Amino acid sequence: MITGDFLWLILSHLTVVFPIYIGLKENIRRWLPVCITLFFTSIFSSIYHWVDQDNFDLKSFEFLGNSHEVYANMDFFCSYLSIFLTVFYTINPLQKPRHLDISLIIIVLISAFVSFIVCTWYAFTLIVTGFSLFYLVKSKDFKGKDIISNIKKNIILTLFATGFLITGIVMQYYFAIYQDPYYYRVYHGFWHFFMFLSSGLWIVWNEKFRQIENIKILCIPV
Repeated sequence: MITGDFLWLILSHLTVVFPIYIGLKENIRRWLPVCITLFFTSIFSSIYHWVDQDNFDLKSFEFLGNSHEVYANMDFFCSYLSIFLTVFYTINPLQKPRHLDISLIIIVLISAFVSFIVCTWYAFTLIVTGFSLFYLVKSKDFKGKDIISNIKKNIILTLFATGFLITGIVMQYYFAIYQDPYYYRVYHGFWHFFMFLSSGLWIVWNEKFRQIENIKILCIPV
């Protein structure tokens, strides 16, 4: 049975239009991989959550000849990959980050692995943080003072992007999972809503960060 909270759960995926629009508008060449991943994340997530209707028979679900388990795995994989890619591109000031190919291969493999083992959210957070820190330490392009400078210059943007991220995490990993399951569809819908909003704002944040780096390059005397 289709209810209001179920409709909200499904329609919350439309928020993906925001980061996709921002990415394609700001720098289509750079953000196209992230936008494509976010798009397919919303598609597979919508299919995955179709069984969350009241009194829906999970065993009867079949779409394009595949069972619900297939779309569950794709939803998990795309979700992990979209978060990982957004973080990876956000911390990079270059149009084409160094060691891009090998980094993307590692990110895809990690995302696939953690989706199969159903990794806990804090373990995945540690994996993404650890990989990002390792990449930044090894990267010749990392300039901590420039990141701090960009945070100061765009403090409101930084606060909103961080706030939406934290709110989405709280909605999913506190309210949706550990509180009254009756409201799962409402809280999980807000997880989609705030995570997609946060992704769009981090794209804007990175573009402002890269403007600082581009200005410095233009100012180098020849």
